[in-house]
Amino acid sequence: MASFPHTPTVHTFTLSGAKQPQYGVGVLSNTTYVSGGDGPPEMDVWVESLSNPVPPRRVNPFMRSYLATSHGGRIIKWFGLPAAEIFVPGCDPSGQCVGTVGNLVVLDGTTLFFVFTHQDSRSAAQEEVSSFRVIK
Repeated sequence: MASFPHTPTVHTFTLSGAKQPQYGVGVLSNTTYVSGGDGPPEMDVWVESLSNPVPPRRVNPFMRSYLATSHGGRIIKWFGLPAAEIFVPGCDPSGQCVGTVGNLVVLDGTTLFFVFTHQDSRSAAQEEVSSFRVIK
């Protein structure tokens, strides 16, 4: 799965599965693995079960909707799967910035993986994100 900086806490939520009109897909359940404290380092992974496959022309916008900024990120392949990633300064609403936030979104059929990390540096965030693997 991922290299967590601390032992994660696991939460599972059942959702309605209602389709989001702009993406043509809904979320049936979400299991969240949370590892972190009051500041960096932090690593969270969400595993979402989708109601149906994302329509092909909506895959990229759907993945980007999970990223820290909706107007950026790179569309990539992650071990052969469609994915998106972004690394941005870790700023809070007051404008204070500490470290780097990294996001990785990986789509495997009707399962979506969202990786969030907040690390002291960009290189640490990239290293933490690169530890993620989809295990079947």
